[in-house]
Amino acid sequence: MKKTLLIIFTLSLTLLLADRIQDFTVQDIDGNQVNFYEKLMNGPVILDFWATWCKPCLKELPHLNAIASKYEQVTVIAISVDKPRKAADVRTTIKSNQFKFITVHDTSQQLQKLLNVTSVPRTIIVDREGEIK
Repeated sequence: MKKTLLIIFTLSLTLLLADRIQDFTVQDIDGNQVNFYEKLMNGPVILDFWATWCKPCLKELPHLNAIASKYEQVTVIAISVDKPRKAADVRTTIKSNQFKFITVHDTSQQLQKLLNVTSVPRTIIVDREGEIK
C-alpha cells in the first residue's frame, strides 16, 4: 500500500511540476533553421523521435503527416535519431513518402539529450506555453 501511495504521489508531483522545454534551434534536412519557440507561437508542437530502422516509427509517420496536413495550428517536427551516415536514408524516407512535416536529423543527439529520449518511437506533445503534455 505504501509503495502504491508513493507512486501516486510521485506521478501527481510530476504532473504538478509540468516540464517546460527550453528553446532550441536546429537545422532541418533541407538546411533551414527551425526555432522551437517560433513554432510554438502558431500553436502546439508535436516532437516525434524516430529512426529508419524502427518499424513502429515508420508506421506512425503517415499519421503524423495527416495531423500536420489537417491542423494548420499544429506543428509536427519529426526528429530522426539515425546515425550520421544514414542521412541519405532519412531524406529518402521523408521525400519518397511526400511527408510535409518538418524533419530534423539529430546526429549530435542534442535534442535526445535535451528531452531525455533514450528509445524510439517517442512522441512528445508540447502546448503553447512550452509545457510537455
